[in-house]
Amino acid sequence: MKIGNQIKTIRNNVKQTQNEFAKNIGVSKSTLSGYENNLSNPSIKILLKIAETYGLTVDYILTGKNNLDDDNSCRITDKHLLFLTEKIDHLPKTNKDKIKSVIEALLKE
Repeated sequence: MKIGNQIKTIRNNVKQTQNEFAKNIGVSKSTLSGYENNLSNPSIKILLKIAETYGLTVDYILTGKNNLDDDNSCRITDKHLLFLTEKIDHLPKTNKDKIKSVIEALLKE
């Protein structure tokens, strides 16, 4: 399922209009419509806002699987880490790969 379809399903499940849902996640109705129609993709910041607001995981938003009941779910609660994650999301792939390599090296220590 595409992410836009998943977002629309979530919105319908919580029985909210596009206006209500958009307001709750901090975007305009037209931006939400773009997501739901798969014309654009939400940023990590928006995915995290949806997850936080509706008690979901980003994994669930992206795939429809692994909601909060799953012990392997990933939630970012550190505000600085969230800020950095958002910045990393906008980097070119080569820079993202470098960051992954550094993190993997640190985890091996």
